Amino acid sequence: MRKFLGMFTFVFFITFFGALYGSFPARAGQGPILIVFNMEDRGSGLDTQVLTNLSDYLAVLMAEGGYQVVPRSQVRDRIKQQQLESKKECYDQSCQVELGRELAAQKSLATQIFKIGGVCRVTASLFDLRKAATEKAASAGGSCEEKELLAAVEQIAKKMAIGSGGKVDAAAKAEKARKAEEARKAAEQARKAEQARKAEEKAREQEKARKAEEARKAAEQARKAEQARKAEEKAREQEKARKAEQAKRAAAEKARKEKNAEQARKAAQQADLSSPKNFHVQDLSWNITIKFSGLLPSFSADDTIWISIDDGRAINNIDEEGIRNIFGGILDLGADFKLGGYFSMGPYVSVVAAQGQDEEGNGGFWSYLSLGGRFKGRFAVGDRLEIRPSLSLGFGYIPSTDEFDIREKREAMMSFDGTMGLSLELSLEFAYYLWDSMALLADIGIIGQPVGGGKMDWPDDKLNWEPDVPTSVTINPFMYIGLGLEFGG
Repeated sequence: MRKFLGMFTFVFFITFFGALYGSFPARAGQGPILIVFNMEDRGSGLDTQVLTNLSDYLAVLMAEGGYQVVPRSQVRDRIKQQQLESKKECYDQSCQVELGRELAAQKSLATQIFKIGGVCRVTASLFDLRKAATEKAASAGGSCEEKELLAAVEQIAKKMAIGSGGKVDAAAKAEKARKAEEARKAAEQARKAEQARKAEEKAREQEKARKAEEARKAAEQARKAEQARKAEEKAREQEKARKAEQAKRAAAEKARKEKNAEQARKAAQQADLSSPKNFHVQDLSWNITIKFSGLLPSFSADDTIWISIDDGRAINNIDEEGIRNIFGGILDLGADFKLGGYFSMGPYVSVVAAQGQDEEGNGGFWSYLSLGGRFKGRFAVGDRLEIRPSLSLGFGYIPSTDEFDIREKREAMMSFDGTMGLSLELSLEFAYYLWDSMALLADIGIIGQPVGGGKMDWPDDKLNWEPDVPTSVTINPFMYIGLGLEFGG
C-alpha cells in the first residue's frame, strides 16, 4: 500500500509541474516544428530573389519566436523535386500539407503578397497539420518598396510568435487547462489502477475457489462415469445375449421359410409341367416357308425386261426393245434361322413363270430362277403376329424363253434364254401363327435383276446372224403380292 501511494504521489507531481511549466512562453528551439513555404506573389511584381530573401528572413524570425523551423535549404530541395513531378508550384494547401507531413513538421506557414490600388499587403496563415485546420492568421502592409515589405514581414512574425497576445494567450491558457486536465486524469487513472489491482486480487481468490470446486465436480463426474461404464458394460453383455438368441430364432425361421419356398417351387414346377406352355412368336428359333405370289402386269416395255447389246462390235441398225409382263406367278421356298432377338438369315429359291409381250404384240412365255440368301428383320406385335422386312440377294438365271421381236427397225424373232445375273428382292412379310408351329403368311414386294446378261446371236438388217454377241439382260423391278404357310419351332 505504501509503495502504491509513493508511486501515485510521484506521478501526480510530475504531471502537475509539467502542466505548470507548459503554461510559460516557449523559448526559441523549444516550440512545435514549423515549415515555412516560399512567399507567393499575387501581383506585386517583385523579383524572385527578393521573394526568396523575404521568405528566408521570415523563417529566421519564426525561429526567434519560439518555433523549430525546418531548414529552408531542405524545403527548397523538396519543392524542386515536387515541381519536377507535378510540373507546378507548391502553393495550394493540399500540396503544402502533404509536403509538411513528409518533412515531419507539425505546423506550416503560407504567405502571400497582394498588390491592390498601389498598396502591397502581406498575409500569413499558420496551419496545424495534426488538426488539419488553420490555427491563426496575420497581415501587414504598406507601399510595395522592399523596405516597407521587410517591416511588414517583421510585424507578421511578431503576431505569429509563441506567447504573443490575443489569440496566442488564449491558446496558452487552453494548453495549461489541457495539461491540468491530463494531470487530473493521470491521478484518476492511478486510483482506478489501485481499484483494478484489488479487484484482480479478489478475482484470483474467486478463481482459486472456482477451480477447487471444479476439481471436486470433476472427481464426482469421474466416479459417476465409472459407474456408468460398468452399467454400460453389463448392458452390452445383456444385449449380446439377447441378439444371440434373436439370431438363433432368425436362423430357425429362415430355414423354415426356405423349406416352404422349396416346396412351393417344386409344386410350381409340377403345375408348369402339367399345364400347356404359353406361346410367343419371338420364342421360335427357325422357320420353313412356302409362298405363291402373283406378278402384277407391266405398263410399258421399260417395266420388265430390257435386252441390249453389250459389245463394241458394230451390227448394222440394231435397235433394242423391251418386253413387258402380262401376268405370271412366283413359287418361293425358304428357311430362316434366328440370329438374335430381332434378326434372322437363311437360304431361299424362287421360280418365276410369266407371260410376256414385245412391242409388236408378239406374246410368249419366259421363266426365271433365283437362288441365294435372305436377311430379315423380325418385329413382334403381340404374341402371334410378326412383321418382317426382308432383303434377298442371289444368283439369277433365265432357263427358257419363247422368241420375241426385240428389234425395232426390222422384225427378227429371237430368244434370250441362258442369260444370268444378280437377283435382288425387297419385300414386307406378315406372319400370323394360327397354332404354335404353323402360321399364315402374306407379303408384298418387288423382284428384279439389276445387272446380268450373256452371249446371244443377233441378226443385222439383212438378217445375217452374228453369233456370240455379248448382250445385257436387265429385269427391271416388278411388283408381286403373295400368300403362303410357315412352319416353325
